[in-house]
Amino acid sequence: MLLILLIKAAGVSIPRLGSKCLFSKAEEKAVLSDNSAQLAAPYRYVDKAPVTLIEYADFHCPYSRLAAASVKKIMTQYPTTVRMIFRHFPNAGSSPGSGAFFTHEASACAYEQGKFWPFHDAVFDLPEPPKELDLARIAQGAGVEPNRFQECLKSGKYRKAIQEEIRRAKEDNIFGTPTFVIKVANEYRSSGTFVPEQFEQLMESILNPKRGNQNQPAAPSRAAPRQVSPEPKKPVFFSDLEGKPSKGPQSAPVTLVEFSDFHCPFCKRVGPTLDKLLENYPKKVRRIWRHFPLSFHQGSQRTHEASQCAAEQGKFWEYHDKLFENQAALAEGDAVLSRLADEAGMKRKKFEECLAKGRYKDSVKKDIAAGEAAGVRGTPAFFINGNPVSGAQPYENFEKIVQNELGGTAKKS
Repeated sequence: MLLILLIKAAGVSIPRLGSKCLFSKAEEKAVLSDNSAQLAAPYRYVDKAPVTLIEYADFHCPYSRLAAASVKKIMTQYPTTVRMIFRHFPNAGSSPGSGAFFTHEASACAYEQGKFWPFHDAVFDLPEPPKELDLARIAQGAGVEPNRFQECLKSGKYRKAIQEEIRRAKEDNIFGTPTFVIKVANEYRSSGTFVPEQFEQLMESILNPKRGNQNQPAAPSRAAPRQVSPEPKKPVFFSDLEGKPSKGPQSAPVTLVEFSDFHCPFCKRVGPTLDKLLENYPKKVRRIWRHFPLSFHQGSQRTHEASQCAAEQGKFWEYHDKLFENQAALAEGDAVLSRLADEAGMKRKKFEECLAKGRYKDSVKKDIAAGEAAGVRGTPAFFINGNPVSGAQPYENFEKIVQNELGGTAKKS
């Protein structure tokens, strides 16, 4: 759940996100090389508004749902000042024809009939992500013609267009949802991890400077280079890392503290990146795990407690890998947790006794409190020698930070 800072400036490379893809009507379509349907970027409110708000969202992401309420509030207050553009970014755990991706396909079919925004609002008004069987009912409530909608869904005509939109987003360093980019004149602004109150204050400061938050940090200079982390802050150090699950030598000059959630698809996505980092810097990077189960992930707290029961038997990382490999099944509860404990080579009776007693409930809650105190609002979140980095960023970004901590010319070893 990220907001990314993009500054347009002379001498600074500008990603295609701001310089090409978003604002010209001719370029608001993901043009494909085959006969798949083109996908226009839905927008609402005034076409030539002075402020453009671009949102990368996932219909199944609870933070995107939360963001929708904040955006609606802003749009109601400034109906002639803001133009909103929607970009599809279903999570990595879904695939074409199923899950979040399928809901995005349905929204494109609703768009085809001029009903994208009623469909969008109806989905985000739901307390939970819609099931596939619910989509036709939601679409009909939004005013679409049912038979045409069903034919569109069955055809899969927008799948490649959505895949193309995801690919372009990743090229432009979009790694989580919701991500907002705010275009004012030729400048692109944002303010870090999505928090409703902060986002609304930022928009207020842009749309109505006289009433905006006077304490809102000034936007960086137009000549400022882009940062690897979208939200540079003061370093944060932890004094309670003793005994936490870790990989890499204690003497390593770079310590990466990771706040993660076993039920989070972006945490799963970043795993191979971190493995590669430790493989390339085996003596120079130490990775320390901290628990940050998100409240809206059913059963996540208990999964994290289970991982500590695994650590008790010296099997944390084996169990860690099993949990992420079987992420889709974790919502099934204790039976899955016990089965994975067997697969990780644990003594089942000892494991189940530990879990039943809630032995590590407080330990997990202490990690959550430490993360919140450090400013963590979503997962994955990292502190590399104290420097905060948010989201499932690409390997190159992590390596750049590590190289910087090592002096910039360090060899991989």
